[in-house]
Amino acid sequence: SVSFRGPLAKNEREFFLDHNPTSAVELRGPRPWVQVELGGGESVPEIDRVDLLVVAPPRVKPEDLSFTVMVSDDGREWRSAGTVTGPQPAAIEGYPMGFARPGQLFTPSIPLSAPSESRFYRVECAMANAPAFAFGLAWQMGEVAFFNQNQRVEIGGPYDFTSAWMSAGLGEEWVYVDLGARSEFDRVKLYW
Repeated sequence: SVSFRGPLAKNEREFFLDHNPTSAVELRGPRPWVQVELGGGESVPEIDRVDLLVVAPPRVKPEDLSFTVMVSDDGREWRSAGTVTGPQPAAIEGYPMGFARPGQLFTPSIPLSAPSESRFYRVECAMANAPAFAFGLAWQMGEVAFFNQNQRVEIGGPYDFTSAWMSAGLGEEWVYVDLGARSEFDRVKLYW
């Protein structure tokens, strides 16, 4: 979810987790945030660092920026886990020009004060000395990457693919499974 819109549409939910900086999520205001919930399963992975790819609003001074990772076990009570202030703009070579303009591209790496095994992670972008029209400030979050001991932890996407299917929620839908050989069944179990 994002601060000014709430939960993202199903087709946008992995935009900032998909290793593709051009599938960015738009953010608005002087302190916007993105939030990831690690639902399902009995355990969650340990995280000790979060790397970002963010396009800040135009004409912002790097020293006025800060990026904070907040963690929560229930999505209601949050605690700060790490902050980076005053990051330097990133070089834009290798990224599409349309993505990096008119704002500046930043790639802060936020080490957590202690490794976390939380269900909820929120990344807040903040700008000190925000102008009066601050709600209209446009940011883009192109990537949120989670790490543990310098190894990327895949939170979403097909990186640990086990034939999962994601509904678009557009009415009647069906699933086709090709098992590769003729088979007989007396029962089918579906897990959602």
